[in-house]
Parts: sequence; structure tokens; C-alpha cells
Amino acid sequence: AAQVFSYRESLALGQFRFDYAYVLPDRGHETIYATFSALLEGEHSTLNISVEKQADGRWSREHAIEPCSVPSTGYSGL
Repeated sequence: AAQVFSYRESLALGQFRFDYAYVLPDRGHETIYATFSALLEGEHSTLNISVEKQADGRWSREHAIEPCSVPSTGYSGL
């Protein structure tokens, strides 16, 4: 059976807290994404998260907040 890696983190942005978790089989070097939308500072904004598994097995995470013209909820990607 393939080894399973998981990544879990809570990220607080203002009054909103985003909880996200990933579980994926070890297929080598991978990048996984999640996108959240919420009302931030009076405007709908999108939080884009990129989680990458490094060659040594550790994770790196980057996130960015961008304007969102269409409000949405939940997450997508993998």
C-alpha cells in the first residue's frame, strides 16, 4: 500500500478561520491547491493556498488573498 501523507492547518484571516486538510498517496513530488472565498474586510476575497510536498518529504505552504468577483464557499482542487 502506498504511504499516505496528510497536511492540516488552520489559517486565521481577520474574523474568519479557514480549516483545510489533505490526504494523498505518496506519488512523489506533488503540489495540491485549495481555494476559499469569504467576506474579508467588507469585500469578497479569495484565499488561494498552494501546498507542495518537497523532495525531502516536508511540506511548504504559500497563500495569497485576491479579490473575488463571484462569492463562493468550500474548496476545490487536488
